[in-house]
Amino acid sequence: MLNGKKYGWIAPVLVSLGVLISGCGNNNKQAESNGNVQAKAIEGISNVAWKYEDFQSPPLDATVTEKYVYVGNNEKLYAIDEASGKKIWEHEASGIPSRPAVNSGIISFLDNTGAHALDAESGKLLWEHLYKKEVPRDMRPAEVAISSDYLFIPEQLEDGRITLKALDIKTGKESWSFGDSVSLVLSPYVADDKLYISYEGGVHILNTKSGKELDVIDHEVLISSVVTDNKLLVVSDLGGGVTAYDLKSKKSKWSYTNDSYDIKNRPQLTMFGNKVLLTEVKSGIVEMLDAENGKQLWSKTLGDPVFWTLYGGTITKPIVAEDDAIYLAVFDGQDNQRKGHAGYSTLLALDAETGNELWRYQEDDLIFYSPNLIENGMIVLTQTGIKAYQAGKNAQVAAQKETDATVNQPSSNSNTELVDLKTFEGQWSTPGSDELAINISITDDKNGVITYYSEGTENPVPFEFKQSNYDQLMLLLGNEERPLVLTYYESGKLGYKTNEQGYTLERSGVSQSNFGEAESSLIDGFKGKWCDSLQALCFEIKLEGNSGGKLDYYQERDPFQEPFRITYMDEYKIEINIDASKQATLELSDDKNTLTYETDSITENMSRQ
Repeated sequence: MLNGKKYGWIAPVLVSLGVLISGCGNNNKQAESNGNVQAKAIEGISNVAWKYEDFQSPPLDATVTEKYVYVGNNEKLYAIDEASGKKIWEHEASGIPSRPAVNSGIISFLDNTGAHALDAESGKLLWEHLYKKEVPRDMRPAEVAISSDYLFIPEQLEDGRITLKALDIKTGKESWSFGDSVSLVLSPYVADDKLYISYEGGVHILNTKSGKELDVIDHEVLISSVVTDNKLLVVSDLGGGVTAYDLKSKKSKWSYTNDSYDIKNRPQLTMFGNKVLLTEVKSGIVEMLDAENGKQLWSKTLGDPVFWTLYGGTITKPIVAEDDAIYLAVFDGQDNQRKGHAGYSTLLALDAETGNELWRYQEDDLIFYSPNLIENGMIVLTQTGIKAYQAGKNAQVAAQKETDATVNQPSSNSNTELVDLKTFEGQWSTPGSDELAINISITDDKNGVITYYSEGTENPVPFEFKQSNYDQLMLLLGNEERPLVLTYYESGKLGYKTNEQGYTLERSGVSQSNFGEAESSLIDGFKGKWCDSLQALCFEIKLEGNSGGKLDYYQERDPFQEPFRITYMDEYKIEINIDASKQATLELSDDKNTLTYETDSITENMSRQ
């Protein structure tokens, strides 16, 4: 079993990694297949068959079956007829739903309240499994994992343990559970009748029907992506390394490294035939390895890295056709009016054997998710809706330069007159409503805090930023590094744009100073000197605003300080990144006189001095 002490890092650390970790779930077309491998290849795109754009907010990643496109957006799930593009039904969700999964005529998804199962034809609710308290999107998997019989979800219990539950796909009843400190945000990987669960020291392999542990593959570094063909298990870890294990001997068969891969730039894995495809969406690196020996067959870099801060990547995740063609979308074309923005997306088809480009198609809208192959066509999710393409010879003539094996350089910025950073600070909200109400505080030339206000509660989120051009800030929110772009307009309004939402905000009447005082006082209870019962570990917490501070080990023979950055905060708990190398959680008791200090290796109860 996974236990709290040995694997106690999982809950705080994996939650903070958020969207950076992916590739452990299932794919678009069906739950039982391995990797993003779909239908037969198409020779190109001849025309748009239909489009559906009746969304109040941008659509998210879709699941496509032979009859329907199932897609969610902000607080709704839709079924769209694949042949005609007509809406069949819609279903309300609490918060942004996960990408749904479909099996045996049942569609299942997660939202803030729990797991839900609907009739795939009618959208009628069949059953739901509700959490004890609501779980926001960033604290749960982005997609659900299913087998032919079960839906697998992580759930935090009342005593703090996090377990993986197997729910009967037809009834929602819990069949079995595993572990007490599994990841909240990573879906397990399902292949045939086996379930692969990543943890700090490797991978647990379970039987999907019984939950019985069949085997354990040891790996020294935290794993972020898993794929298997039931003979070979290939993992990508936080260091950016890729390792293949023989499942029979459990020994490493080969390993592969690329200097461009690191903790923030880790490849996602797709396995098909005798090949392993590595895709790193931020840098645009696409590589093919021989699954037998790990040797590189080809490598190329696609897209312009200037776009990753705004869009979370330079390319989308790929899909692979049954006959070995690779499809993905690239953010492309500098927007002439908004610097740092892509003007359009380009769909690329690559030969899996050589990496050579087979064809390209310019989509005037932006594509954020993997394309989906259907019979004699392709479906993509754009910023404004869903498009279905008819397969055929390309109607477009490629006008762009060959991008294979090259990296475009970021465009230069001719604007030199930057808007004062203080212009972005203060309270902003949606005009005439409280749909979105925030306060922005810049703490230094790289960091700040954005506080979200909702129904009397405050949720401060630290961010890193860069001023990309004279009127715009590009933010990376929290440890998840969720991209957000703020644009200051001459009218005095503020543009707020994420991958899922877009708002135009106006200033509110509350003064900046009052909000600064509120944010600082929120975590003032952590200030001061703290020691354990033996006085062996003592430090003083020195806060510097609400973005970070120092741990001052004042009682050591040679006193020293460790700088830290706050990645999460509320009145009784902060999570910090110490010296950019170590994670720690500090939690106060109700009376704020006892502090629990927890890292990967220790947990200490400390008293105020």
